[in-house]
Amino acid sequence: MSEDIIRIVDYKKPNLKGSVIIDGVPMVSLSSAIAANFLVSFLNLDQVAAIDSTLFPPVSMIYAGKPKCPARVYASEELKIAVFLSEFVIPLKLSRNLARAMLDWCKTRGCSYIITLLGLPLEGLEKKVMPEEVFGIGSTDEMRERLSDAGVRQLDYGVITGLSAILLNEGRLENFDVIALVTPLYSQAEEYRAAVKLLETVNKLVPRLKIDVTELVEEAKKYEFMIKTLREQSKSVQPKAPELYI
Repeated sequence: MSEDIIRIVDYKKPNLKGSVIIDGVPMVSLSSAIAANFLVSFLNLDQVAAIDSTLFPPVSMIYAGKPKCPARVYASEELKIAVFLSEFVIPLKLSRNLARAMLDWCKTRGCSYIITLLGLPLEGLEKKVMPEEVFGIGSTDEMRERLSDAGVRQLDYGVITGLSAILLNEGRLENFDVIALVTPLYSQAEEYRAAVKLLETVNKLVPRLKIDVTELVEEAKKYEFMIKTLREQSKSVQPKAPELYI
């Protein structure tokens, strides 16, 4: 397998036609991974695929005594949802190939649209740089209208990099529906709060999921601690995190 190739290995093939895809693969902060892990637990999603590359760190995540690849896909045919997640930062050089693999996987299964989650580190900057709320960016007119209907403030100007950026760009080029949800992080201590804010916004966009935000607030710290512990254990083989700008 070529170094820069991303492969998605299916364990199961549920009918996901019309499903929404949540991208919780982290590029810098833990917030997207915290949100994705909570969704998997709250909605009782089933693992349907693993994501692999020779450039991924050589680690195995052990849950309930079972080994799992550090990047995975969970889904529910009944709820019409799939969640992409990872406990480690994906190398920036793989952003384009991972976005391509994700889009191809979604199109093959007839999925409707992707919501990609992003906590934007602004540590050291004054909080007036960006209001502490969730901003949305849509790849198509339909997604921008969906954001407007849900009352999500849209980002007028700025720059993001990494997987979310490529998903938006490819979505616009191919007229595929993608929404990026971005929230600022002014300190690492706010990561679990950012996860809460991101999923509160997912609730607005996909109300049928009926995410219990109260339970999310109570559980967020647990997921943050779990993911930080797993990252610490595999620190020696993790790539350096990329930077994001806005």
